[in-house]
Amino acid sequence: MNNDLVGPFECSNILVKNVSATAGIERIQFESFNPSDGGAYYSVPAWYDSSSGTAGVGTGSINSVTIGTHLPEMDGTLWGRFIIFDKAGNKTVAQTTVRYNGSNHPAPELVAIYNPNVSTEFIPGSGLVGYEQYTPGMTVYANPMKLLYRVVKTNWVDYNPDYGLGASNGTVIYTDDQ
Repeated sequence: MNNDLVGPFECSNILVKNVSATAGIERIQFESFNPSDGGAYYSVPAWYDSSSGTAGVGTGSINSVTIGTHLPEMDGTLWGRFIIFDKAGNKTVAQTTVRYNGSNHPAPELVAIYNPNVSTEFIPGSGLVGYEQYTPGMTVYANPMKLLYRVVKTNWVDYNPDYGLGASNGTVIYTDDQ
C-alpha cells in the first residue's frame, strides 16, 4: 500500500504511464476493486495514447472520473488496476492500493451567513453573534462573506482522521456533541 489518500471529488483522470508492447496494444481495462475479496466495483475501458505511452480513464476535465462509473462510494482501502492486453495475447497488470475517501457523507451543510446588522446569537451559548439562517436567494450584507457550515461529528477530521473533513481557508469556531 502506498498510503496515498485519494478521492473522486473533482478528479480529472487516473493514469498509468510507460505503457508499450512490441506487438502493439489491443485494449486496456481499468478496474476499481475490493482488496478483501477481489471483487470489482467497476470495470471500464481505458483510453490509450501510444505517442506518450499513457493510458487512463477521465478526460482531464474536473469530475470526469466519477463515483458510480469508475469508483465506489465508500471510505477505506481501495485497489485500482489497469489490465493491459497486447495484440500478441499477453496481459500485464499495473495495480496500486490507496486509502480512499469516496463518501464525505453527509456533506457539509451551509446553515448561516454573517450579517453585521444582526446582534443576536445564532446558536444560543455559542458566541456566534451576527449570523442569520441561510435561505437561497437571500441578500448578503458583508464583504468578504462569512459562512457557517455544519459538519457532522463523524465526518470531522478530529473524529475520523483518515477520511474526515477539516477547515481549509476557514476556522472552526464552535463545536457541539453532534
